[in-house]
Amino acid sequence: MEQFTVLEKVYKLDYNEFEELVRKYLNQDTYNVIAENEYSNYEHHLFHVKPFNGYELDYYNKFTKPDIESFIITGKFKKYHTVGAGSLLEYLADELLAIPFGYYILEINW
Repeated sequence: MEQFTVLEKVYKLDYNEFEELVRKYLNQDTYNVIAENEYSNYEHHLFHVKPFNGYELDYYNKFTKPDIESFIITGKFKKYHTVGAGSLLEYLADELLAIPFGYYILEINW
């Protein structure tokens, strides 16, 4: 059997598990990842959740982080929001330290 180097872990979440993370850590009981991101059935989405640096950090602090913080307070995203499932995963990892950095596969199957 071939041996490969493991560089990062890959985590798999179904949409219910992801929504449970949002409920638990962001206090949003009505969040629906499928509706919010306009996902379809039988989809898989890959997100690389890693520490921010340079331009990514500037963009995050200027646009994404305030939108997530507003979402936590109001339960709603801005009309043209900068936040998707990947941004919420990054917030959970980078700001709240609730999940580890790595790759996340989000499965959408209902």
